[in-house]
Amino acid sequence: MYPNWLQKNIIKNEIVNEKYLKISFSQNGEDDYIRSFFWDKILSQNTGIYVDIGCYHESLYSNTKLLSLIGWTGLGIDANPDLKPQWVNERIRDNFLNYAIVSSNDSRESISLYRFHDGAINTIDELIANQWISKGYKLKDVINVPARTIEQVALEIIQLQSTPPNFLNIDIEFVDYFNDLPLMLAILDYPELLCVELVTAGITLNNFKESKEYKILMSVHYEIIALIGGNFFARYNPDTRHVTTFF
Repeated sequence: MYPNWLQKNIIKNEIVNEKYLKISFSQNGEDDYIRSFFWDKILSQNTGIYVDIGCYHESLYSNTKLLSLIGWTGLGIDANPDLKPQWVNERIRDNFLNYAIVSSNDSRESISLYRFHDGAINTIDELIANQWISKGYKLKDVINVPARTIEQVALEIIQLQSTPPNFLNIDIEFVDYFNDLPLMLAILDYPELLCVELVTAGITLNNFKESKEYKILMSVHYEIIALIGGNFFARYNPDTRHVTTFF
C-alpha cells in the first residue's frame, strides 16, 4: 500500500504482474484489515455480502472494492448521483442507491448536498461544509438529493439483498447517526464486522472507551477491535459482556 500520489513513481508496468504484490484501495489500509478479518472465508472461496453507506467513488478510497474483486457482492449508497454510473458500470453485480442519510427525527424527504471539487468531503451538514471552505477547499455546487433515515435504508437493504450483509461500512462525513445505529443493526441481523466513521472529535487509543460510539456499540454486543484512519472496526459477539480490544 502507498498513497495514491506515489503511483507515478512506479515506472515499471510489469510490477502489476508481480506474484507477491498486494493491492489496496482504502484510504488508510482499512481493506487490508477487512481482508484479514474474513481471511478464512476468503481462503475457503466463500463469498459474502457488503453494504457500503457513503460509498463515494467505486474504487477511490473504497473499503469494499477489494471484496468486490474477489467475488463478494453488495450495495453502495451515496448522496451524490454522479457516482451511480461508476458503480453500475464497474460493479455489475451490485446495487446502488442515491440517498442522503438523516436522523430518525428528520422528516425531510430531500436535503441539500454540498459538493466539493474534492468529492470525498461532500456533506449535507452546512456547518461542516463551511469548515471545509474555511480551510481552503473549493465548493463545487449545492444540489437537492433524496433523504432517508437509517431505518428506511435498512428496510430497503433487506428487500434488495437475498441475505443479510456480513460487512457494514458507514462513512457519511461526520453526520451523527449513532443513536439510530442499533435499530439498523437489528434490521440487518447484526453484520459480523462493522467499519464506522467516528463522529466524536479527539478519539484516541487512550480515551476511546469514553466515547458515545464505544458505548452504543457495546450496548448491542459489538467489540471494538481496531481504530484505523478515524474508523472503529467492531465485531459482533452476542456472548460477551466485556469488550476486548486489539490494536
